Order: sequence, then structure tokens, then C-alpha cells
Amino acid sequence: MKIGMIHSGIFGGWVLVLAAGLASPAAAASIDFAPDAATLPSSAKPMLDHVAEALAADHRVNVILLGHADGPARRLSLEREITIRDYLLSRGVAESRLKARVLADDPGSNRIDIEMSARAKETKP
Repeated sequence: MKIGMIHSGIFGGWVLVLAAGLASPAAAASIDFAPDAATLPSSAKPMLDHVAEALAADHRVNVILLGHADGPARRLSLEREITIRDYLLSRGVAESRLKARVLADDPGSNRIDIEMSARAKETKP
């Protein structure tokens, strides 16, 4: 199962989108930070609240936070991931369901991607 998010003017905010049978996770959302800042933008909070709700609704779902930085910007990217992680923890998400990685693919990036994926349903023989 793949879980994603889209922004919808109809529903007035972020909407979770579920699609069964898709094997690989995709970026559910991205959070853009101000340059040289790790403060969570207030515009990201409603979307992160929906992420927390999705995690509460399905305990098979996990989150990977992906920073895009290299060299000295790596520390800032990690600080941004910690900011997002702390926000999700404050919303009741278990730390064991959150992972973080920094990719050395875009040194000038100010974004953190959020991937949500679900483990396959366990079946009994």
C-alpha cells in the first residue's frame, strides 16, 4: 500500500491518498524551510498533523524523512529533520516509526521530503 498526500482547495487542506498494491514508497510531501533555518514553517503543521493521523490509523505505516544536502549543509538538514521528528513525536507518533536520512544530492536544497510506506499485511499460513 502507498500513502500520499495532495493539497486540495475543495477540502481546504492536505488530503491523504491511499492506493493499494503499489510496492514502492513515494514522497508524500515536502516541507520547504527558510534558507539557513531549521524552524518548522507554520504552513507545514496541518500537513504533519495529517501524517500523525495516518500513522495513528494504520500501525503498519512508517515515515522516512529525507534531507537533501551535502557538506556543511548536512548539519542544517539534520536539524530540520529533528524539528519535524520532534513535532510528530509531540503528536503521539512513536519514535520507532520515524527514520531520517540525508542524501548528498542537492546541496542548495531547503526541503525535507516525507515518505510514508506501509509494511505488507501479515498473513497466517
